[in-house]
Amino acid sequence: MTRRRLTRAERKEDTRARLLASAARVFARRGFHAASVEEVAEDAGFSKGAVYSNFESKEDLFLAMVEARFHDRLTAIRAAVAQPGAPGEQARRSADSFIRTLAADPEWPPVFMEFWAYAQRDPSVRRRFAAQVGALRSAVAEILDSRAAELGMELSLPAEQLATMTFAMATGFAMERQLDPGAVPDELFGTMLEVFFAGVRERAAAPVA
Repeated sequence: MTRRRLTRAERKEDTRARLLASAARVFARRGFHAASVEEVAEDAGFSKGAVYSNFESKEDLFLAMVEARFHDRLTAIRAAVAQPGAPGEQARRSADSFIRTLAADPEWPPVFMEFWAYAQRDPSVRRRFAAQVGALRSAVAEILDSRAAELGMELSLPAEQLATMTFAMATGFAMERQLDPGAVPDELFGTMLEVFFAGVRERAAAPVA
């Protein structure tokens, strides 16, 4: 059976996907600073020019990885919320999904934090990185708003602020878990989210003084 030849656009997309897969391996192994575009190209079986024809820089390549991972995280959150159950159950399902992601790729949190620190010192990278985080935060805020409407609950804080709080908890949990896994049990994150959203519901139901 003759295999269909890929179109130019399909070849470009395939090359980009292979480069991103190689970047994930190289960054995990070497860290953001030590990794080089040459190593990514070699791992993927391409020339350095192939990297630069798809990504403007090493930073651009890393930000493309972040975008893909944020997309996957948002998909997992939506799936957790779409399943039936009380808010506490949904919070725990979302937490369990996050823990599985951390367990499947233990090298991602440290390289992500390394890039986070790097971005603070480069205004252009910081703006692009902040925009990605902001887009994910806004999407999660929309989910929170929709869920509150389904429950007939009026949020006592803007959904964007609640999303920021959950992001801070997730980031802090991942950092603490990476540093001392024995002191940070996986189920703790589910408890954190459950307690947090229980407090949100209680605050919303409290009479106005």
